[in-house]
Amino acid sequence: MRKLTVIGLVVAGIASSAALASAFADRIPLPNGIASEDIALGRGNTFYVGSLADGRVYAGDLRTGEGRVLVPGSPGRTAVGLVVDRRNRLWITGGSAGDVRVVDADTGRALGSFDLVPSGGFISDVAVTEEAAYLTDSFLQQLYVVPLGRGGALPDQGQVRTVRLTGDIQYTTTPFPFNANGIVFAGGTLLVGQTNTGKLFRVEPNTGETDEVELSGGNILFADGIALRGRTLYAAQNFSNSVVIVQLNGPLTAGEVVETIRDPRFDIPTSVDVTASRLFVLNSRLTTPATPDTSYDIVSVQPPAAE
Repeated sequence: MRKLTVIGLVVAGIASSAALASAFADRIPLPNGIASEDIALGRGNTFYVGSLADGRVYAGDLRTGEGRVLVPGSPGRTAVGLVVDRRNRLWITGGSAGDVRVVDADTGRALGSFDLVPSGGFISDVAVTEEAAYLTDSFLQQLYVVPLGRGGALPDQGQVRTVRLTGDIQYTTTPFPFNANGIVFAGGTLLVGQTNTGKLFRVEPNTGETDEVELSGGNILFADGIALRGRTLYAAQNFSNSVVIVQLNGPLTAGEVVETIRDPRFDIPTSVDVTASRLFVLNSRLTTPATPDTSYDIVSVQPPAAE
């Protein structure tokens, strides 16, 4: 009887997981012309995407696909990388504008903004911990640190620091100029993907010292946005039209490429985020001319580990 009860619970759990996965939309259309580059997941079923075209931020629901403009756009503004911190603040990187904005993730109310580099850089992505926000620059070999005060208070502009990236990482302009890009925080260290070399690095948050994570079974070439769940890293490989899955070891010194997901619905995926049952992949369509009528979407797939 006990064995039957256990089996029943397992079957019920599997059925529950399947129902949870199926509740998500397989495809979420985005507003025409938004030209999004990154996706961030927030509280509940909320997702956020930004616009390369005008810097607006769109918030939507992963289950219904319905959404609204959270932050209006403006000419000359860009929204590149996005992340929601534990205090429900949305951080928005500005690419070549060299800045980062912070808004309330529910209302879109502006909370602060910081200038990181006057020119020549490209602020790609951001990870936020209890101590600070850390931002990558794809063109300049440095990291930006926005320290947080008591209770996560945003600092004054003068407290923002630039940290030189040293150690194993070496920036290059070949075969293309995008270097450090996606960034996540794990176990007291930062993990950063280098788009043009396919390498992954651990980065010491305070000093900028980098150590290459030894990858076996492949690399993460064209890695754009990355996401981490436990010790499993997911990287959207934009011009490879794929998502690569890397299983990392405990100390984050090595990893094995265990799966590459290819889906006919992928169209230059530049970002991926993950829940317990689904991967949400943003199609940036960078090879398609961006017009006010160009369509964009998010597609969801079940990760092999969840099958």
